[in-house]
Amino acid sequence: MLRTIRAMLVASLGFAAAVSEATAQEFPSRPITVVVPFPAGGPSDALVRIMGEHMRGTLGQPMVVENIGGARATSVRGGLPGLRPTATR
Repeated sequence: MLRTIRAMLVASLGFAAAVSEATAQEFPSRPITVVVPFPAGGPSDALVRIMGEHMRGTLGQPMVVENIGGARATSVRGGLPGLRPTATR
């Protein structure tokens, strides 16, 4: 239970950072991809999908959720083949 709450907190903090980065730009011109490091159907997936529905109305672009599960969420740390970063720092 504590692990699930911790995972949801980390996901929401990461999402908040992504949203603040996205709002600094004028307008997103393509769908936003959010990577969830847990299998589909879990609480993290549900949380991101609910937040994605709200963000679709705010940003005017759909959010694509990529669930990459396995290896206790460490498979996402090394980077994801096929996905390239879209935010500039």
